[in-house]
Amino acid sequence: MIVTCPNCSTKFNLPETQAAPGAKLRCSVCKHVFQLSEGVKPAEIRMEPDLSLSPSIAMPPKKKGGIWGWVATLLILCAVAGGTWWAWTYTPLFDAVKEMIAPPKKQDPVELVKNIALRGVRQYNISNEKLGNISVVEGKVVNGFNQPRELIRIEASLYDSAGNALVSKQQLAGTSLSLFQLQVLGEQDIEQALANKIDIMATNTNVLPGGEVPFMVVFYSPPDNAAEFGVKVIDARIPPEKEKK
Repeated sequence: MIVTCPNCSTKFNLPETQAAPGAKLRCSVCKHVFQLSEGVKPAEIRMEPDLSLSPSIAMPPKKKGGIWGWVATLLILCAVAGGTWWAWTYTPLFDAVKEMIAPPKKQDPVELVKNIALRGVRQYNISNEKLGNISVVEGKVVNGFNQPRELIRIEASLYDSAGNALVSKQQLAGTSLSLFQLQVLGEQDIEQALANKIDIMATNTNVLPGGEVPFMVVFYSPPDNAAEFGVKVIDARIPPEKEKK
């Protein structure tokens, strides 16, 4: 039969042989001693053979702290938040965290490239056996800053006789092709060679003051009315290790 401790409500499966009315029982959970009630009706006795003879331990009900518990918790949270805000605002404790989460500083594009000079720039046309006439603009960029620069990017344009831009193209400096390559390679091969990451990383990173980097831009089927060309530096990065100093 199922017996319930009147003190902690833990239920036990008591064998019928021990279910004598008036028998004293000790709860193994709360140690309360109580007597088995007399006059138990048969309808109140329910056998559950699948239950273990070990008592099933019931979780004690949670104690309610009342409104003062909530008030104390809220005051603690406010104190922690206030202290964190004060330390964040007025002390250097979180400076490293601030630097990590701060958005990157925007730099004036003009300031980044103002001391990058162009040298030996020229434009010429070549007859490519696969593409026909192509126009090539090449030269060198020179780092005129007193600190290293990298990933210098230029923009070349072709103009008509009135100075109107007909076509423009951007290119990272650091690569160039031979005359033979320009004559025999297809467009895809030329573009892959000019965008070769190995050559760019080797020549266009950590460019020291006074250092030179070659560049080349190829226009395919250039406009027939192209009469002039122009080149300008549009980007130059500060190496990360130099930017932090």
